[in-house]
Order: sequence, then structure tokens, then C-alpha cells
Amino acid sequence: MITNERLLDLRTIPTQDLKLLAEISANQKSNRLFEDNRIILSRILLSQHQCAEMAEYSEQELAEAEAVFLELLERNQHLSREHPTQRFLQFNFNATYDERERRKRQATIKLVK
Repeated sequence: MITNERLLDLRTIPTQDLKLLAEISANQKSNRLFEDNRIILSRILLSQHQCAEMAEYSEQELAEAEAVFLELLERNQHLSREHPTQRFLQFNFNATYDERERRKRQATIKLVK
């Protein structure tokens, strides 16, 4: 089967459009064609993406992420601590929590000076 990936140079689609198309594809539950398209689009997005350092995220981004990871941890309490999903959630929760705490300490130190 010839896929969109082979017919089109998807790298020519603007990043925001790729994200929107991937999101639309992800929302089409139980449809393998859309799942395949989401994977193809995600590959392109991944090849173009540069991950930010924790210090580069805004306080709002960190707070939102911390809240979501906490909720997901609570919902998945049935998983063992060693389960890969649980470890992923815990790692990300800890990373966002620790960065926010680091910033609070930095702000306190600046106030004291």
C-alpha cells in the first residue's frame, strides 16, 4: 500500500498544521487509517522537535503538567510502582514538582538578599 508518507513530503507542511492534523487523527477513535496517519505525522513532528530544558518552561506550563501527572498517578494507583507507565508518570510528576520547588527557593533567596 502506498501511504501519504511516500506520496507527499510531509516536512513541507507547517508545524502548526502538522500538529492540528495529528490531533484530528488522534481523536478518530477505532479507525486504523487515522491511527496510521497520526503515527506518520508524529514521526515528522518528532524529527523536527527540540525538547526544552525544565528551566525553559513557564510556571503555568509546569503547574498544569504537575496537576495532570498527579491526577494520572491517582487514577493509576492499581499499577505497581515498577510498572513502566507508573514510572513514567512518577518521573514526570517529580520533575515538574522539583522544578517548581527550585524556583520557589530561588525566589525566596532573592527576597532575602
